[in-house]
Amino acid sequence: MLENVTGLLSIESGKLFESMIGELRSIREYSVFWKVMNTAEYGIPQSRKRVFIIGIQKKYQTREWEWPSTIPCRPLTKFVDWKCRKKEILSLSKKKKLEKNPLPVNSLFVDLRYQHMNFPNSDKICPTIMANNELYNVKLQRHATVHEYLRLQGFPESFCIPVSRFQFKKQIGNSMSVNVLFYLFQHIVQTLYNE
Repeated sequence: MLENVTGLLSIESGKLFESMIGELRSIREYSVFWKVMNTAEYGIPQSRKRVFIIGIQKKYQTREWEWPSTIPCRPLTKFVDWKCRKKEILSLSKKKKLEKNPLPVNSLFVDLRYQHMNFPNSDKICPTIMANNELYNVKLQRHATVHEYLRLQGFPESFCIPVSRFQFKKQIGNSMSVNVLFYLFQHIVQTLYNE
């Protein structure tokens, strides 16, 4: 399994990606499939589109490859750490930007690095969690907690975090969404075992 950002599809007008897929398919022992998948289409309300490439060794393949069916998103409110009520004072520059372009009243999560955006559906879906984002909980007037980051990437809250908050944010932003991986691995196993 390979995963990357969707920008990979447009490098050199798509020629680089075509070349990559061609190289992978030239390994004749494997069937190779690819698709853009969004975390939000697999139960967790984070808009995170990624290219997934799956290779199945033909000699072990017992049935045709099928991509997981999409499932409805759970409400974004279920991913908020409502217990954390510590309000944060934003910097003067951020406050001035927000005065010029106020956030929608019903927003839950926004990325403060993109204050010029309108944040449509920010009460229903979280923006993409990235290594350098500034995810902000509008309702509770504070930055996202570690637990919110974990929930929005599909990790259990019992997940061990042996690094600083800064390093953790980078790692969680660079990780794959657990919910998408769960469904992909489930389908890989079904493709390999005829049960």
